[in-house]
Amino acid sequence: MISRAILILVLLILSVPAAVRACTCSQESPGQCPGLQASDVVFLGTVTAVEDIAYTAPKASDSAADSAAPAPPVEIIAARLTRYQFRVNERFAGPGAPEDTHEMDIFSGGDDGDCGYRFKVNEQYVVFTRQGTEGRLFATICSGTRPVSEARALVPQLRAMRNGQRVASVFGVLRRADPPFLALPDDPEDPIGNVSLKLRSRDDRFETSTDANGIYSFYDVHAGEYSFTAHLPPRTELTQKALTGGLPPFKIPNGACYEYDVVALSTGHIRGSVVGANGKPLAIASVEI
Repeated sequence: MISRAILILVLLILSVPAAVRACTCSQESPGQCPGLQASDVVFLGTVTAVEDIAYTAPKASDSAADSAAPAPPVEIIAARLTRYQFRVNERFAGPGAPEDTHEMDIFSGGDDGDCGYRFKVNEQYVVFTRQGTEGRLFATICSGTRPVSEARALVPQLRAMRNGQRVASVFGVLRRADPPFLALPDDPEDPIGNVSLKLRSRDDRFETSTDANGIYSFYDVHAGEYSFTAHLPPRTELTQKALTGGLPPFKIPNGACYEYDVVALSTGHIRGSVVGANGKPLAIASVEI
């Protein structure tokens, strides 16, 4: 609804493959922002308990049957289902007032297979749900659900939608990151504050700055194809995690609300030789800077 996966967050009723198949999430281009709907259940909450549940679902056979034939055989499918109990800290959509707090059960796994989201006890998340069988609410890795630490730019926009206020056309976080082959797997990305950003199309120019947490927002951006630039130090390139080069231009329609996180990647190089104790260059050496 709001970006890539967020654009589909509460509008998409996900058709998920069987558990034996790998999970593939749709990557949608920026779209219009319809806002949160009355039937959506979106909240910020803390996981208080986790329980694995034995789950079986009947599935009708593909055998052809007519009204005169006996009922087709039924295949019983067993799947792992996990129930996560949440303490709701803030509601963005769904039953109850925004300030209401109570417990809510969210499920993951089952027919969702590898798409199921794995929550951790005592951790806080922004949760987007979809309606499953028997009235259960499910969360998947494709719906936009994420730890609250990764939703700093998103939460203000969800509050604005809920309260009927103006929503940003393009928003996100600017972070500093090491090149993929140098970064440690759990190396945190540092937000970059107070950086000037620009959106430019053939006809329009928009400018803003990141705040102390690296969050930025562009408002009232018209439809068009835009390039995204930042006032960064030399030999630094704007890119995204999934890209190997700079940022390509992107198109948005009127009324968009597009989440667009970017990283500042160093492109500097060091050239030289590592000299051994004998004063001669080493053929192979490990260097840490």
